[in-house]
Amino acid sequence: MLGKIGNGLQGYMNDHDFFTPPYSTWYSVPRPVLKPDRVRYNQYRRVWTQTEWSKSGDYQHWFRDGDGFLAEYMGTYEGANQGVVFCPAGPQGPAPFTHQGVQYSMFAEREQSLGLNVHATNLGAGGNGDAGRNYDVFESPALFVIFTDTQGQSVYSWYRPENASRPEEYTSITPVSRHSEKFNAAFLDGHAEPCTYEQHYNAKYFTQPEP
Repeated sequence: MLGKIGNGLQGYMNDHDFFTPPYSTWYSVPRPVLKPDRVRYNQYRRVWTQTEWSKSGDYQHWFRDGDGFLAEYMGTYEGANQGVVFCPAGPQGPAPFTHQGVQYSMFAEREQSLGLNVHATNLGAGGNGDAGRNYDVFESPALFVIFTDTQGQSVYSWYRPENASRPEEYTSITPVSRHSEKFNAAFLDGHAEPCTYEQHYNAKYFTQPEP
């Protein structure tokens, strides 16, 4: 699955002057949708691999469809019954996560079990997520992580030193090691491989250029 994302990104960048996609764009619908958290959502956002029902604030994100920025390069158009990328071992159902050491009760969706490294867009560099980054700014594309296994409640991960030192307190935004104590990752050059926190969850692999 992660290799499919890597190949899709290569196709996207070839058609967009070697820029990655933005983090997200937002859309509204006239009729709200009621989700299992009993919240009505009238907005959704488009991210790299899908669209998801979203709401500003401390709300759950819910999978909507496979029509993300990479859709046409991965065959996951809106309404497609196949091709949505996810981790088959990802969680499904009620599942807690932690953020800054506080535990929250949420719902995990398998369709959201792979997350974008936000440093692949301008959001990780202090922007607002409305733009991607040019391939040439990355020091070593073969060492830059773009996607990893994640918790299943959001489709992104975010590297900060405090996250790396205390990952159990930030499971909402850190990779999840669910494959023999490793997390799978896709890299900017298109390849995918198993990774460990000790070797890979650091600025060298997640921020480039390193701060």
